[in-house]
Amino acid sequence: GERSTLAKLSVFQGGFQRVAAEYVAEVSFQMLLALVNKSMVRLQPSGRYDMHELLREFAAEKLNAVPEMHVTAHDRHLTYYLRLIEEAEAAIFTANQGEALKISERENDNIRAALTWAHCRPNGAVAEFRLVAAMREFWWFFEHYEEGYQWLSSALERTEAVPSAVRMRVLYAHSLFASQSERREEGSRSADEALALCRETGDRQGLPWALISVGPMHPDHEQGMALLKEGLAAARETGDRPAALHALLWLGKRTYDLAIYRADAYPN
Repeated sequence: GERSTLAKLSVFQGGFQRVAAEYVAEVSFQMLLALVNKSMVRLQPSGRYDMHELLREFAAEKLNAVPEMHVTAHDRHLTYYLRLIEEAEAAIFTANQGEALKISERENDNIRAALTWAHCRPNGAVAEFRLVAAMREFWWFFEHYEEGYQWLSSALERTEAVPSAVRMRVLYAHSLFASQSERREEGSRSADEALALCRETGDRQGLPWALISVGPMHPDHEQGMALLKEGLAAARETGDRPAALHALLWLGKRTYDLAIYRADAYPN
């Protein structure tokens, strides 16, 4: 039992919390303490657990030798961190923002491992899209623009069907990160693709994100603002609060840009 538990714990990268181990490795607190007492797992002063890297690699080899256990452990790891980050994303515009940001920063290595697993899984497209969509705010806040762009691009390479609304969120995020990393044309293509898909399918849930993808990119300030106002109305109609917040943020920026443009174009 201890050997199989140690093998399953090897899926964690950069340490783990007790609650994560209980879900992912299905380990009891008593078993975890037994592994700590045998110096197989280390308990840090912060309350976080980890394993020596050489031991973790050895345990991972043992896990790989049992295909069913290997797949189950990685699937549970992906499920756990997808849920954790989606909950943290929901708190990003609340009074709990500080804790949400700490979670993202602390679990960066586990999130990367979860994304890598999702990308390799034939049935992992939906989880991958949801995870990169949820990570958008955190990559942006910590200025991980290039990393965000790479993960979003990898997700969009997949051809499997995913819910339209989450695809729109990923296209929106991709348009932002592509533009931020000096790939403005690529960003515009993602934004245009999002809006075209929504117009074609009549997707009301995805429409707010599609509109706020195109609005910031549009070369005409007033037309860009019109698209953002339409996106804000669509977000309010569907009850999508995050989309409404993003629409308001971009409307503020485009209003400022328009004021500067008019001041330069029509000086007193």
